[in-house]
Amino acid sequence: MKCYLENMIENHNKFYELWSYGFKNQSGDWDRLFLNIRFGKIGTDGKTIIQEFQNLFDLQSVFDKKVREKIRKGYRINLKKRT
Repeated sequence: MKCYLENMIENHNKFYELWSYGFKNQSGDWDRLFLNIRFGKIGTDGKTIIQEFQNLFDLQSVFDKKVREKIRKGYRINLKKRT
C-alpha cells in the first residue's frame, strides 16, 4: 500500500507519505510487516518513522486511520506524485 498526501492550504506546503511492506515466512504467511511514514515540508527529505505490525489487519487499520486524519486536517491525496 502507498499513499502520498500534500497540504497546500495557507502555504503550509507539507507532505505526508505512507507505504507498507513485509516479509513472508517459509510457509508463505506474513512474518513481519512494516509501515513507513515520511513527512515534512515539500522540497525536503522530511522525517521517517517505521512501525512494525504483527498482522495485516492492524497495519491496514493504522494506515487507513492516518490517511483519514490527514484528510480531515486539509491534506489531499496527490495521484500524480509517484512514491
